[in-house]
Amino acid sequence: MADAKRQLVYGLHALAAMLARAPERVLEIWAVTTRDDQRIRDIKERARQAGIPVQAAAPETLSAMTGAAHQGVVAAIRPLRPWDEQQLLAAVERIDEDPLLLVLDGITDPHNLGACLRTADAA
Repeated sequence: MADAKRQLVYGLHALAAMLARAPERVLEIWAVTTRDDQRIRDIKERARQAGIPVQAAAPETLSAMTGAAHQGVVAAIRPLRPWDEQQLLAAVERIDEDPLLLVLDGITDPHNLGACLRTADAA
């Protein structure tokens, strides 16, 4: 499912953030049929308002799509284009205060990435 034109985002917080910040990047959403709480209803309503199709899916289908804990929702999104060095430097120059940059290479374990982000946030 994930390729150069589509990536998957899953989990309630991640999908709510995508719908709040960049709904134009969300192509479609799958939501489990076994969950109908306020958080799922909010995501479905935001999607409806943005004209994003929401498909019903079995929990096993979403697990197969993600290979991870999905919390009952998965979305296909348009990926962002990676920045090149000049774009990164231009963005850093536009920051009014001293920036804190976290430069990582070869991170493959999401737990390691999470630990790096928490440490950077604490700094």
